[in-house]
Amino acid sequence: MARKKRDKRSRTQGQGQSGRGPSSTGGSGKVAWGAPRLEMDGLPTIVGPDPLFPSPTEAIMADVSALIHGREFKDIDDANAFIREVTTAGPLPSAFPATPLARAQQLIYRAMDTDGKETVALARKALAISTDCADAYILLATETARGRDEELDLFRKALVAAERALDGTGYEEHLPHLWGHVPARPLLRSLFGLALAEWSRGARLAAVGHLRRILTLTEEDTQGVRYHLLGWLLDIDDRVLARELLGGFRETTSVWLWGDALLTFKEKGPAAARAKLRKAFRDNPLVPEFLLGEDDEEPGPDDRLAIDAQHAADHLGRAWIRDISAMWWLEDEIEPLREAAGRADHAGVRGRQPSDDPSGLEGDSLLRLIQHPVGTPGCAVVLRDDLTLPELTESAFLFNARLFLAKAASEDLRATAKGNLNTAFVAYMVTEMHLSEVERHWFTYGRPKREDDFTSLHTLRSVLTLAGLVEQKPRAFAVTDEGSRLLSDDAAGELQALLFRTCFGPFDLSFLDRMDEDFLLQATLPYTLFMMSREAGDWLSPKELRDRVLLDEARDPIAEESTFDESLWRFEFRLIEPLVAFGLLERRAHPDPPDDQSRFRSAPYRYYQVRRTTLFDRFVEFDIG
Repeated sequence: MARKKRDKRSRTQGQGQSGRGPSSTGGSGKVAWGAPRLEMDGLPTIVGPDPLFPSPTEAIMADVSALIHGREFKDIDDANAFIREVTTAGPLPSAFPATPLARAQQLIYRAMDTDGKETVALARKALAISTDCADAYILLATETARGRDEELDLFRKALVAAERALDGTGYEEHLPHLWGHVPARPLLRSLFGLALAEWSRGARLAAVGHLRRILTLTEEDTQGVRYHLLGWLLDIDDRVLARELLGGFRETTSVWLWGDALLTFKEKGPAAARAKLRKAFRDNPLVPEFLLGEDDEEPGPDDRLAIDAQHAADHLGRAWIRDISAMWWLEDEIEPLREAAGRADHAGVRGRQPSDDPSGLEGDSLLRLIQHPVGTPGCAVVLRDDLTLPELTESAFLFNARLFLAKAASEDLRATAKGNLNTAFVAYMVTEMHLSEVERHWFTYGRPKREDDFTSLHTLRSVLTLAGLVEQKPRAFAVTDEGSRLLSDDAAGELQALLFRTCFGPFDLSFLDRMDEDFLLQATLPYTLFMMSREAGDWLSPKELRDRVLLDEARDPIAEESTFDESLWRFEFRLIEPLVAFGLLERRAHPDPPDDQSRFRSAPYRYYQVRRTTLFDRFVEFDIG
């Protein structure tokens, strides 16, 4: 049996990234800190079994299990002798699986050799035989899900099915080595798939929790879950759990060594981390090429060192990229190491020093701004949570959140079959929400009836869920106790601060424009906000504001032949629009727009200016030492 084709498994590699394929930067002579690619063929000997799909070996083990079912053996040696006999005598004789679940699982093993409609048909046939077939739900999640909510729902059903199938079977006697118990493997795969789905939706802590649960169930971690978990813990800057994980597996893989170097840098600074970096470089000197975006070539099937380096970058790349100070440090340190190792032929690094920065800050003050994204411990952005409701009247996002919570708390808020808000609730929110001028304009052509068509509402619901204020249950939504508490007028300041941290922290801002994820734009928001506090006092066009406030590394170079400024588009949709919604920026029509207004000519404020508000100055403070 062949392994499942890579296009169905690529999402299990490098899930430090989002489900989208990240775009790399280039041009203008800069080092392009390229996000690791998701596609990685030819890695099974390095990374072990696919953590999301059954392997050919498992199918053989299932066949053997079916053959010995019902047979009586004198002792374990007699059983082993029979197994050796049937597995070495050629193709296994056919045996009809003893239970509906076993018959359904056989269809899943067949499905691993198929594609497209045939795969889906076999998965649905398996569910028709046994609704306890968790792997069937996993296949449907990867093949048929139309959006993240439907994908999440299918992985949740997979987990419920796996737990139901194991209930009462005595599987607990195999703990904490559950991977060795083949019937329990769908449970581990379901947890992994659910973790990927939660991570892609921005539910970082839930995703981490699922991976940690896997490691409590199977300590050997044959699936390689620890590599994903390490990258995620470093990404969310949970240094305690990352250090605990590194200490729990004594290994010298590239993921572990380069992860240890980054964690030590975060914990103790560059001097203490230098020895760890040298050790990691000696183990695999190619990893920086992938982290710094210097190598755009796919490694060949026999290039073991390059394959291992890309594997490390896939899992750790996002965590490295999100810590700009670590990338600066890597740039400064790596060239001397290459020269010492006789590898001076590689692309040079810019060696930028913090003192070169337009902010005028240097040393620890600058590093404090760029090292900790919004929503992570140590972030330099301090949000006042004691502002009163009248002081926050400019925040449309706060108004809409309170509207949502109040309405949801007053009724039985049912969900659609896809797990979205029902049409009656959507209609109410369309009428009552505070909308942007652009959104009101587009609604003149027709009001949305579904949540999928109402970006502001879907964003609001996602942020409320990530913040722990709304809980999604099977076919329903409910306001949590914390959501009810923060709905009080007296807690408006706390709610505004929590919503801001969630929206610009774990929530994936790329959802707002449906383009590729941009790690640096979101990760360097503390720096951007600091520069806005200095530069955005006067009316500026979006381009003028972008050029003044973004860190160089967060501003994508644009190809000369392109007429579309993708960097500006992302800056408008991912930063300006939500900051206006939170009342921190205000907007007006450009008093002297360019003659050519062909781009979205009819939309209001397509040519506009913005400046920071008085609420910005009251709400946002900075602790930079």
